[in-house]
Amino acid sequence: MKKYLKTALAALLIVIMVCSVACGQQKAETPAPATSTQQSTTQQAPAAAEKPAETTTQKTEEKPAEQPQAAAEPEMKQEKRDIYLGVGSLGGAFYPLGQGMATLVNQYSGGLTMTPEVTGGAVDNVRLVGNKEVDIGITAENNAYDGLAGQGSYTEKYELMGIGRLHPSALHIVVLDDSPIQTIEDLRGKKVTLGAAGSGGIPVAQVLLAAYGMTFDDIVANYLPTADGYTQLGDGNIDASIGLFGMPGSACMELASTKKIRFIDIDQDKIDQIVAEYPYYAQVDISADLYGTDKGTSTIGTVNCLIVRPDLEDNVVYWLAKSIYDNLDELHSINETSKTITQESGAKCSVPLHPGAKRYWEEVFGKDYFGN
Repeated sequence: MKKYLKTALAALLIVIMVCSVACGQQKAETPAPATSTQQSTTQQAPAAAEKPAETTTQKTEEKPAEQPQAAAEPEMKQEKRDIYLGVGSLGGAFYPLGQGMATLVNQYSGGLTMTPEVTGGAVDNVRLVGNKEVDIGITAENNAYDGLAGQGSYTEKYELMGIGRLHPSALHIVVLDDSPIQTIEDLRGKKVTLGAAGSGGIPVAQVLLAAYGMTFDDIVANYLPTADGYTQLGDGNIDASIGLFGMPGSACMELASTKKIRFIDIDQDKIDQIVAEYPYYAQVDISADLYGTDKGTSTIGTVNCLIVRPDLEDNVVYWLAKSIYDNLDELHSINETSKTITQESGAKCSVPLHPGAKRYWEEVFGKDYFGN
């Protein structure tokens, strides 16, 4: 019996030990309850997962929308090069205007260096461009047409094209205020400076005198650069000055600042006669306050333009036009004469346009601007 009890007790102890081991394993496999910190982390996990998405969305919203890419501007394809601009004599309106345009070209063309060259003026510049002695030049549209046709001041035809229209020029007929000269007819036998040989005022002065039945043989003609002519007028060595230039002319302004000057009027019927016979001339009014005279005057004038060698590369001419006419506000700030130039007026140049200039104007006003 005792033996049986010992055996039973031993079996019971074995069962208890097995149960204890089994319970311990089950307890080890059961996950421990989460602490408050762990629960918080578990609850925030989805938000943490969504945060990168929010950041991505925010960046997408802040990124500026892609703009449609504009047509690329033509690049300078040639090496850097010099461009020579025929202007006029010192003291005229062409020279400071040419300096202003050169400033724009040198700054904005991306490779061109423009140098203004002192020349005889509008008439001379047609020959210089036609003979390829300069690349571009300032002239009056009537001179350009005469050069193309080989008429007027020219005995041969010149090849040239237009870039754009510039400012108008007015014929200034000036004497000192105490001069006995009162009318155009009073110029007979008097010493009159007409500007430098080759200047644009010479053919206009011929037309003016012809309207009064006169020629250069009726006056003592002097061909002096504008500044020199006005100096001689102020010193009393010249009786009168007839010159064609933009307003205000620097030489005329300088004389008016030291001497009282006066304009000789052109009779209205003569102005009407000249304009009817020569449609590229127009009546131009000069106000009294421009030069500080007692009264203004009506005279005749022309429209100026930029002409260019036809063989100059299209891309070069495009950048010449763009550098100047895209920056007119800056030109106006440094040159008084240029203030009448606008893109709208510039595109109306009547001289046949160079392909490079035409491309620029079509870029500004559209492909249909010239009726293509």
